[in-house]
Amino acid sequence: MTIIDAFTAFLQEFNTDIHYDLVDNTVQFNWDSCNFVLFYNQDDPLYFRLMLPRVASYSEDNQNKLDSIALALATKYKVGKAIRVNHDGTLWLSVECFLSSLHVDNSRLFIRAMRILKSMLNEFRDRYYSDQGTSAIVTEETPESMEA
Repeated sequence: MTIIDAFTAFLQEFNTDIHYDLVDNTVQFNWDSCNFVLFYNQDDPLYFRLMLPRVASYSEDNQNKLDSIALALATKYKVGKAIRVNHDGTLWLSVECFLSSLHVDNSRLFIRAMRILKSMLNEFRDRYYSDQGTSAIVTEETPESMEA
């Protein structure tokens, strides 16, 4: 069994579309109105990184604010990170985890990782929009429903 097998079995309970990219070692799926990307490493079978991609786009006007919010989120959530992806100029949210085993039910850990990301997204939006003087540049992939 691999992390992909475990995660796919978990996702099938939710009747969600799953898209695999074997070149990039990713699994993309939608859960609770959010588009997630799971990154895995075949050399480290118990590790995974779950991400919400392209939460916001950087510009000259908002880069300091986005960096400040990213730092605040990383400080608060410990296992969560807000990452500036330089190749596309966007902010991504990430949770990195290690499984204790592939031979036990990891559903609670997977759900917890997804809920942490949704909470981070809610807090990101609250912090970003709390200053009405700055308009957000939110990408099309940003989920609309953000209830945690």
